[in-house]
Amino acid sequence: VPVTAFVHSDLARLVEHRLGGWAAPAARDYLRRLYAGFDAVQAPSRGLAARLRDLGLERVVWQPLGVDALQFDPARRDPALREELGLDASVRLLVFAGRYAREKNIDVLLASMRLLGPGYHLLLIGPDMPAIEMPNVSVYGQFCDGEHLARLLASADALVHAGDQETFGLIVLEAMASGLPVVGVRGGAVPELIEPGTGVLAEPCNPTSLAQAVRTLFGADWRGMGRAARARVEADYRWEAVFARQRRLYQALADGRAPDEAWAEWPSGGQGGGLG
Repeated sequence: VPVTAFVHSDLARLVEHRLGGWAAPAARDYLRRLYAGFDAVQAPSRGLAARLRDLGLERVVWQPLGVDALQFDPARRDPALREELGLDASVRLLVFAGRYAREKNIDVLLASMRLLGPGYHLLLIGPDMPAIEMPNVSVYGQFCDGEHLARLLASADALVHAGDQETFGLIVLEAMASGLPVVGVRGGAVPELIEPGTGVLAEPCNPTSLAQAVRTLFGADWRGMGRAARARVEADYRWEAVFARQRRLYQALADGRAPDEAWAEWPSGGQGGGLG
């Protein structure tokens, strides 16, 4: 019976980030031995797939994740959210949802909000987010189920993601499905999702660059970018398309065939890139 693995985290990079470079070789050796016996090793991003191949693994397959495009939908936009936050209609509402973890670079995100000033407001969503004493930042420090998160995302103007170590970036896909353009950074897997015309990219760990990317977004046709982001999800990242790709892999393995170039490109051929 063929056996596959799905790699969701970049353990070697995480170990190096947390413990220092001295620990990375041991982590890479562990991963090499762990995955060597699988018939296929799946990775959600091209970048992670490349790093697994760099370990000497041969049967690595790029298999992106997907999103429920019915749940995450622009139609869930609720103007009442601005009223709840006490925001004027002219203020651009930014959102980020995720764990409060070092690799998310929340400190960079907050520093960029200080530079942006009162014309922009950030809603931070996550059950472990600390209280933030900033006039243009609100914190929703509770767990959000899918329905609630879909409403919050669709009611914002853009997602801002400062993390540079994502192995996929599911919140980016959920925001795009909700009709939001995305401001991300050139690091990790997020740039693979942001095609030209769907968002803007900044330099990693650089609050000034991130703030400028936000300004660039709203100086352009940001609503059109949001529509393009939604269209990208509908074309490539609905669960139906993702599972069809998964089934092709499993059928190949069941037939005794190794993964091949059929998995090299996604249907749209998108490579990511954004504007900035």
